[in-house]
Amino acid sequence: VRSLIEHCPLPIIVKDGDGTIVLANQPAAAMHDRRETEIVGKKVHELVPADVAARLIANDKLVMSTRSAVEEDIEYMVAGKRLFTRVVKFPILDDNAEVHGTGTFGIDLTRSRLIETQLYQQRLHDDHTGLPNREYVANELPKMIELARIADQELNLLLVSFEGLGRVEATLGEAVVDAALVAAIGRVKSCIGEGAVL
Repeated sequence: VRSLIEHCPLPIIVKDGDGTIVLANQPAAAMHDRRETEIVGKKVHELVPADVAARLIANDKLVMSTRSAVEEDIEYMVAGKRLFTRVVKFPILDDNAEVHGTGTFGIDLTRSRLIETQLYQQRLHDDHTGLPNREYVANELPKMIELARIADQELNLLLVSFEGLGRVEATLGEAVVDAALVAAIGRVKSCIGEGAVL
């Protein structure tokens, strides 16, 4: 088992019943910017922020009491880097089929989450100006209305239409239209308060 864990490309950590790390492979250590020897003997609260540690410890207890695997996606900061990890915890059984500790492996979702965020941003914003598009408004306006209703606050909506942009684009080009839109939006932004969405 030790050889399997040490050679696995996924980060794997094994803890005893007290939550002390007894085995960690190189990918697990690398996620925490440490060597394996710097992780073994530690508890999870020494490696990750307190809120994340509390969730991981709660999942360890759940795994040990139910003897079942638990899976959760977590986001946290380590050494100044934001990480997104799918954490899968499972019971470690001894020769008598008693729960001896927990095993954890992680799947790094950081790259895929960043790509998802970029795609979401691109889908809801104009490619040329970076401004929210109609789909963004259709998705977010009902939420804003509901939040204003719950908070018993006023919500103002300003609709602006620019006429003649097609003629300007036909004669001066798309770049001029985009620059004009960005300049106009900049003027509108300078007139509205903090927290406004444009």
